[in-house]
Amino acid sequence: MPIVHNQIDLQRYNLDEYVIVSIFDSTRNIIISQTGSFPFLFAISRSGVTPVNRFISDVKTRYGRQRFGIPSRNQIVLYFERIQENNLHFKSDEPNHYVFNMSTQQVAPHQPPAAVRVRNNNNHNTNRPTIENARYRGNAIGNAQNLFIRNILSNLGNESFSRSDWQETLEYFDHKCAYCGEPKTLIMEHAIPINKTEMGEHKLGNLVPSCKDCNSSKHHANFEDFLSNDLAKLNKIKEFMMSRNYKPIKEHVNCDPIQEILDFAHREVGALAERYIMTLNRFNNSARAE
Repeated sequence: MPIVHNQIDLQRYNLDEYVIVSIFDSTRNIIISQTGSFPFLFAISRSGVTPVNRFISDVKTRYGRQRFGIPSRNQIVLYFERIQENNLHFKSDEPNHYVFNMSTQQVAPHQPPAAVRVRNNNNHNTNRPTIENARYRGNAIGNAQNLFIRNILSNLGNESFSRSDWQETLEYFDHKCAYCGEPKTLIMEHAIPINKTEMGEHKLGNLVPSCKDCNSSKHHANFEDFLSNDLAKLNKIKEFMMSRNYKPIKEHVNCDPIQEILDFAHREVGALAERYIMTLNRFNNSARAE
């Protein structure tokens, strides 16, 4: 795949024909860079024989992990959007934008500026940032991507458990919330969230009772981060996991390939949805033109 060597080289690529990507290390807050001030950018043909997602996976392995030593879970793929003065603007698979300053070689999150003025319910004009094709209470593609990842992680391995097993879990925690210790109304909660970052699973050892308040406060956090100041409750959940023979994916010797597969699946669902949207839009536009 072509490597973009400098700013002049970058301007030769038509973004309608190429996807230009780089890798951001979320832990060290750096973008992988060549000698000097220009980052490693890779130009991938949209019409090539090899799918774009496969090229991106190769970049993450060969450059992100092998060359720069960045674990897959810490890699964020950045997609080049434009050059503005001395800055390179990128977007990511998540709803975030980043700016790379070629002078300082620093990367910073960026909020796109408001593009239009809209009216609120009081008929006053107000500035708001706009997102292309944004729809109030719409169903974002990211929802389908995240649900697909949850479905995969919820069905890994070969484990069966029943309502009686859940009752034993409640007894283990004395019918109290595993996080606050209060005997409130309890719901089933994943100590390690089921998402592509934390890689929790729907297995008995990862299910703990939680009150609704703690469930809402914890949200997508890992139980270890949520209970970082309560060693007793933290250890009790770890002991429970061990008693149910549950070993989190991240504790495996090498979880990077699993992370890469989940990242690929996440992107593939997004690309599939976009492809069908484009196909249906062409059909609708053609039908209206007749």
